[in-house]
Amino acid sequence: MKTMGDSDVVVVRGSEVERLLLGRESDIVRAVRAAYELHGQGQSYLPQSVFLRFPDNDRNRIIALPSYLGGEYDLAGLKWVSSFPGNVNAGLSRASAIIVLNSSSTGRPEAILEGSWINAKRTAASAALVAQQILSGRKASTIGVIGCGPINLEVIRFLHAVGMGEQRVIALDVAPDRALAFSRKCSELIPDAAIHTSTELDQVLGNADVISIATTALKPHINDISACRAGTVILHVSLRDLAPNVILKSENIVDDIEHVCRAQTSVHLAEQQVGNRDFITQTVPDLILRGYGGDGTNGVVIVSPFGLGILDIAVASLTRDLAIDCGCAERIERFLPPEARLQASASAPFPLAVHNEAPIVAGIPSPGPDAIEREARSSLMYKGDRPCSYCRHCIPVWELDNYGAFCNNAATKLLDAPIGFLSREAKECLHFESVKISANLNSGLCF
Repeated sequence: MKTMGDSDVVVVRGSEVERLLLGRESDIVRAVRAAYELHGQGQSYLPQSVFLRFPDNDRNRIIALPSYLGGEYDLAGLKWVSSFPGNVNAGLSRASAIIVLNSSSTGRPEAILEGSWINAKRTAASAALVAQQILSGRKASTIGVIGCGPINLEVIRFLHAVGMGEQRVIALDVAPDRALAFSRKCSELIPDAAIHTSTELDQVLGNADVISIATTALKPHINDISACRAGTVILHVSLRDLAPNVILKSENIVDDIEHVCRAQTSVHLAEQQVGNRDFITQTVPDLILRGYGGDGTNGVVIVSPFGLGILDIAVASLTRDLAIDCGCAERIERFLPPEARLQASASAPFPLAVHNEAPIVAGIPSPGPDAIEREARSSLMYKGDRPCSYCRHCIPVWELDNYGAFCNNAATKLLDAPIGFLSREAKECLHFESVKISANLNSGLCF
């Protein structure tokens, strides 16, 4: 790929994201681990996610997850992810997403990636990493799955990748045909394991060492997990399936306390019930950095990951780099608008500073024309073969020291810029000369 220009943006399509991340489970887990470590070290910034809901359908939502991830990434970005469960009946994916990566030094967008694959894989990688940390070398011979969609299929993939040692998978879904299709896909992923479907919740709870719950439930529907054996790890990926009493009776690990205690998650409902967060025993970054702080054998451990935008940044960064390296990223040249490139220096005669004076309007003579003309003639020079710094293509142009070169129309346009864009003195200079030269030169219109 050619060198990126300042106005260029890289785009990575969904088909390429899927292909690039296939078989990269270890790389993705490493990226997710690094993101959690940086978060635990205070090298991230995570504003609260924004939920867009619709008045006539509370099941549909679109969520914005802005975030900044420091360290080796030093990137800002946004995931814009939708969940429309009814899409499945129309043959469409429930979730769709895009991710935008921004430079932390200029704020300019650098890459746009299809995000649903990244979302699924970072979610599954996070779940598998946490399960691995809690079990601390113990194997999970049986994995239980509640909800047989794409997310849980990825969870199975990543649990297998981190070496859970699974010998059996039990799958449960409200739609038996979906559970059957899920079991066939699992058999392709882990051909040596026995794959079963079930219609009984207690059969899954009572036989699995690790249980992953990924449904579209909006309210708790699991009120009793007493069938679980001591030491069972529940990966509560969908966040709203377990009743508050279940949460309060268990050991609880969350990715970020402030994020998960909102939006009517099961943890949020438990907090509302007791008025505190004392039932949360550890966070995922602490688990990664310092190790598991609980027993893990006497009770049930519930992991409730809200899903942090920094994970999307880390995996999207990996994906972008892979796409650029293999040449499959699509570069859109001049995606961003042209820049005026008005820059001040220490020696600039007209500093870019905020002034309280009213802006000068083109066509109204400025005071002191003799003094202004002398300053104008020393600062403005005809540059007939140079493109305009404002519109990038029109000529002829005139150059104002330390500000750039402009065509007649650009000079006139800058006179109407907001207060603070140019100083009063610079505007007077541009005003005087632009009015004068516009009578003599016929510049192409660019606005």
